[in-house]
Amino acid sequence: MGTVFYESDYALLTFYKQNNLLLLVWKSNSPSSEYKEVFIKSIGVATSNKVLYFVSDIRKEGAVSVENLRWLKEIVIPKAIDLGIKKIALVLNEGLFSKIYADTIQMALDKSRIKINYFFKQEEAIDWVKIE
Repeated sequence: MGTVFYESDYALLTFYKQNNLLLLVWKSNSPSSEYKEVFIKSIGVATSNKVLYFVSDIRKEGAVSVENLRWLKEIVIPKAIDLGIKKIALVLNEGLFSKIYADTIQMALDKSRIKINYFFKQEEAIDWVKIE
């Protein structure tokens, strides 16, 4: 059973202590302030708990602004690297925006030790992160 750390009309953030897994499910496209708030909460959970795996289900997220992508690359991803996250799994839809978003994150992680992979089903993403 997971612990919900944050929920809004736009996102749900749940931590599964038994798997050291943080799951972010986007419910809809969010304003910039909400997008940043969700990732600030994610960093907080990862800082105070032993988060090794991060799964982000972006199927309903919609397009992310260039400003938010830049912020994610410059602020959030370096924090994830520093916190020792081992794997990130993204759950995508078939849309172009999902692929662009995923490619941006993969490039930002390129020189880190974090493994990243993409899936179209949340269950497959969770199964992948749990495999050492």
